[in-house]
Amino acid sequence: MKGDMISSVVVIIIIVMSSILVLNAVNPVIDESRDFQKFNEAREIMNKIDVAISDILFEAPGARRSIDINVRDSRLSVVGGDDSIKLRIDSVDIFSSGLRTEEGNVVITAGPSMKAYESDIDGDGNTDLVLENSLMLFAVKKTGSPSSYATVNTTTMITIMKNKRLNINVSHPVSGIFINDLATTAYGVGYSELTRSGEGLDSSSIHVFINATAANVTYDATFSLSTSLDFVDLQVSHVTGV
Repeated sequence: MKGDMISSVVVIIIIVMSSILVLNAVNPVIDESRDFQKFNEAREIMNKIDVAISDILFEAPGARRSIDINVRDSRLSVVGGDDSIKLRIDSVDIFSSGLRTEEGNVVITAGPSMKAYESDIDGDGNTDLVLENSLMLFAVKKTGSPSSYATVNTTTMITIMKNKRLNINVSHPVSGIFINDLATTAYGVGYSELTRSGEGLDSSSIHVFINATAANVTYDATFSLSTSLDFVDLQVSHVTGV
C-alpha cells in the first residue's frame, strides 16, 4: 500500500493536530510465536507512520509523505472522530486482557471487543449515546446535531456510569467541564454524537461540542472507552475564547 492513500493519512493527522497512534490487539486465540511476529510487524508499521508524521510536522504546510506498508493480518484505519490512526490485530494470544501501555506516540491496548450504540439506557424516554465493554458501561445524553444545536449542560449530560465487575451503578453523577474554573463555560448550546457505532469495536468515543455563549467560549469534549478498560478518558480540545 503506498502513494496517495498514505499521503492522505498524513494530511488528515496534520489537520486534526494529533499524532496519537493506537495499536489494538483483540480476541486472543492463536500460536504465540506467530502472534509475536504479527504484533512486531504491526508495531513497526505504526512506528514508521509515527516517524513520517513527526517529520512532516516540522515542514511547510501542504508537505506530504509516501511510505510503503504491508497490513496483512490486520486492519488500518484513520478515525477522525478520535483523532487517531489505528491498526487492529484480531486473534492474538500474547497479552493479558485489559492491557494498556504507551510507547511514545503509540498506545497499545488488548482485550475483547466493545460496542457503541444509541439506547434509552435509563428509561426516561430520551435517547442516550452508550459506550460498553465487558467491564464498564458509560452513557451521555444524545443532544442536537452538527447542523442543529441544542442546549448542552456538562453538569447533567452524563446519564450513567456502571462498573460491571463490581455491579455498581452511578446514575446522573455529579460532574462538569469548567474552562479556567468559569461556571459559565459548563453549559451552552451544541451537540453530542458517537464517533463510531456498532459491535466488535476496539474503541469508540462520544464527542460533545459546546458553545458556552455566556462565556463566549467554545470547545470539544471527547469521552473515550477502549476494550477491557474500566475507565473512560476525557479530553477537552479546540478551546477558543480564552
